[in-house]
Amino acid sequence: MKPAIISIIFLLGLFFSSCTTVYTPTEVNAPLLKNKGEFAAGASYGTAGAGLQLAYSITKDIAIIGSGSWMSIKDNNGRDYQRYGEFGAGYFKAFDKSKSSGAEIFFGLGFGEATSYDNDVNAQEKGNYYKLFLQPDISYSIGWIDLALAMRIVYLKYTSYSYNIQTENSPYLPSAFGIEPVIMLRLGPPNFKVKYQTGFSALTENKDKPFGRSGFIAAIGAMFIF
Repeated sequence: MKPAIISIIFLLGLFFSSCTTVYTPTEVNAPLLKNKGEFAAGASYGTAGAGLQLAYSITKDIAIIGSGSWMSIKDNNGRDYQRYGEFGAGYFKAFDKSKSSGAEIFFGLGFGEATSYDNDVNAQEKGNYYKLFLQPDISYSIGWIDLALAMRIVYLKYTSYSYNIQTENSPYLPSAFGIEPVIMLRLGPPNFKVKYQTGFSALTENKDKPFGRSGFIAAIGAMFIF
């Protein structure tokens, strides 16, 4: 992967972020499964750091998914750290006999922790959270090209939270609800794909309990399908 691509991804993420950030949306795990016993494993790098995505179809229409990501960015302005993992289960269906188009819907639960420092304003923000999500997606394939649209509906709740600017402390437990739509492009033969995903996070939070978050999703990577 070219360093320039990585730099562009992170610059866009910073542009859509607060001074301190304790929620960075991760890549949407949309495996685009087609058959019983299919296993998909992918790795990526993007605005939420390094990511791993797994999926397995238990039956001809029921599947399970799991994802994890780790991010640690440190520069002269400060540091951003996040660790996140999720799992889910759902239903998938092809629209035609050739299985060139189809849909999936997954329901899942994720857990994350994040710490953010901003040296310019002497600020620190920390939090642990869980995330409930409902994720429908649709896809269409032409030869070696797969295109998918996914919509992750999210409820986010912090189980611990702290914010500090110099000597001021404001402890409370923020929560938010919203959507995280993405577009995914995959290129390659049936068993190996290079993938790119981009989208945004639009969350409605309690105005009395704000928290730092990023509004941009981008990731590039590869996956194997067996």
